[in-house]
Amino acid sequence: MKTSKLIINKFLISSIITFFVIGLISVLATSIFSGYLEKINLNFSNLLYSNNIWPKQPWEIFPISNMPPLKFGNDIIVLEIDDKTLQNKDSWWLWRWQEFKRSYYAEVIKKLKKDWANIIWLDFIFSEKSADSEDDLIFQKAIEKSENVILWFSEKDPNSYPLEEFSSNAKWVWFFNVLNSEVWTEVYWINPFVIDKNNNKNEAFSIVISKKYLENIYWAQEESKDLWDKNDYNFFKDFKILLSWKQWQWFLINYISDSTNYFNKLSFVDVYNDNYDKNLIKNKIVLIWTTSFSLHDKVLTPNWIQSWVYVHANAINTILKWNFIKYFNWIREWLLMCFLFYILILAWIYFRNRFTIITYICFSVGYFLFYKFSFIFFSTIFYYPIYFYVGVILSFTWVNIYKYTYENKWKRLLKSTLSQYLSEELVMKILNNYEEVKLTWEKKNITAFFTDIAWFTWIAEELEPEKLVEFLRHYLKEMSNIIVKNKWFINKYEWDAIMALWWTFNQNRDEQILLACKTAVEQQEKLKELNPYYKETFWFELKVRIGINYWDAIVGNIWSEWKKIEYTALWNNINMASRLEWINKEYNTLICVSESVRKNTPDNFIFRKLDNVKLKWKQEATIIYELLWEYENIPQEKFKIISDFEKWLDFYIIGDFVNAYKIFEWLAASWDSPSKTFEERCKTFLKYWTPTNWNWIWEAKSK
Repeated sequence: MKTSKLIINKFLISSIITFFVIGLISVLATSIFSGYLEKINLNFSNLLYSNNIWPKQPWEIFPISNMPPLKFGNDIIVLEIDDKTLQNKDSWWLWRWQEFKRSYYAEVIKKLKKDWANIIWLDFIFSEKSADSEDDLIFQKAIEKSENVILWFSEKDPNSYPLEEFSSNAKWVWFFNVLNSEVWTEVYWINPFVIDKNNNKNEAFSIVISKKYLENIYWAQEESKDLWDKNDYNFFKDFKILLSWKQWQWFLINYISDSTNYFNKLSFVDVYNDNYDKNLIKNKIVLIWTTSFSLHDKVLTPNWIQSWVYVHANAINTILKWNFIKYFNWIREWLLMCFLFYILILAWIYFRNRFTIITYICFSVGYFLFYKFSFIFFSTIFYYPIYFYVGVILSFTWVNIYKYTYENKWKRLLKSTLSQYLSEELVMKILNNYEEVKLTWEKKNITAFFTDIAWFTWIAEELEPEKLVEFLRHYLKEMSNIIVKNKWFINKYEWDAIMALWWTFNQNRDEQILLACKTAVEQQEKLKELNPYYKETFWFELKVRIGINYWDAIVGNIWSEWKKIEYTALWNNINMASRLEWINKEYNTLICVSESVRKNTPDNFIFRKLDNVKLKWKQEATIIYELLWEYENIPQEKFKIISDFEKWLDFYIIGDFVNAYKIFEWLAASWDSPSKTFEERCKTFLKYWTPTNWNWIWEAKSK
């Protein structure tokens, strides 16, 4: 009942801490730090682009009605004006960018048109006449004949608009709207259109390119009415651009992890010199752009620094591949975070510090892998990925605050209580498993251990008080060290007597009887070493009797309020152990144990069956045993006496006292103390009284 209550409390505490963590994250999300966290979120999302793949083609996911299925591949060719172009050895006149002639563009446009390029876009300003009018005329005619050239201008600079002779002959002239680079360091998204002062909707370059490309592919015009809302923008028949929920006027660019190698590219000078694979051009979008490092037309993207052309190539590719990045449902994301925080907090509280690092690593890595999985296979990102890790830190902080203010309080109280009768090492072991320790009453199987010094009353009367204290301190220290070494604790001292209990704080009972027996044997061996010292110092040698019993007992604190508190054990098991210590007097033995101890002890020790005894104030008889030595240490002569004793004990058990007397008389001559007891008992039966209805039960008359 108490265990279930403890578990319920842990669930409740975990729920409360989870509530506080979510509350703090909500405050952060709406505070002045939200902008910084959003920036970290985007940087965190950059990690997703390292393995960006397309598991499915768009027509497999979003079939387009009334249109033939087109398997869009890599539809973009980047024609780079690169370092090779500007330093070309074969055409040395191309090497200076300041003297780059418009006739060069004209020559390349002619070749691309001849190779069936779908769309040709030039990222250059043609707003002023060149020094050579013939050069401008060549360029004008090339644009006119190509019928698929797009020129651009900047919506922020009206002077960038192309010359009339160029713009009138180009297929389209479109503005080049700025991406989000003015707000963020990296370019993440693009504005699909801009509403000008005349309330006209001006579509972005990447959308225009995609739209004209689709018109050429389908031989169909765009619909007259463009539908858009905060979730999508219907820009061409059934093609819709999925917009970001956070910034509904933007759509996120789904970058290819290795853009410069993914997109087909040619050097401008190679096309100019007719040194290229013409099959690459057919039905492709050709973007003519500067990529030379010396021209500094670079930008920072989630895939580090790239030329601007590859930003637009990725934007166009995102549209044509229909692989828009979508945000995960924010409500579900919050619920998922709440659930994960709750599980994490519950694990930390329930298992304490043992699995803190493991759970932190597993949850952190697992969350990122799930995030990456959703991105790779569903092009989905989370709104608050960084908030999860912030929540993990907050969870850890709150759990430790709870432990310090509540759990550690009880640990300190428990340590103060246990330190009165346990070693420091054992106290720390118990504190690490404090929830398994119950100081209130409970019933459990334990091993009770009693020791007592024979003739101690006489010794105490003969010794001076100072000498008595000196003796007891030395004796109790030596005996107690053995008990502590064998992993349990001393419950109490009563002058010379010691009461020890095994496994009152721990449910593991595999070794408790073995350790109790080991303690008894080691104490007897230790006394053999100490007796010469005691004889020399105090004129006497010690004989210590020990009783051990294993059974149920009630253990816990007993106290008188504000007076005294004591942790102890009560019930039949404890009384039995005490009487087993005393019964050694009857048989002149040193260690007497119950049958439950004998049955549950491995063969490490030698036991001798002694008798079937009804102890004082006990209703039922119990078979008792003498514990002698550990098996490997017993002398052979003693082992033979024990074997003979148990063999001929059967005569006594069946009531054949004549033969039993003969055997025990013979064994007693070998100075075997229990045999002497049975010799005297059989002699009494034969001389004075022969029991009737013999049932082999001896009733102890005292204690």
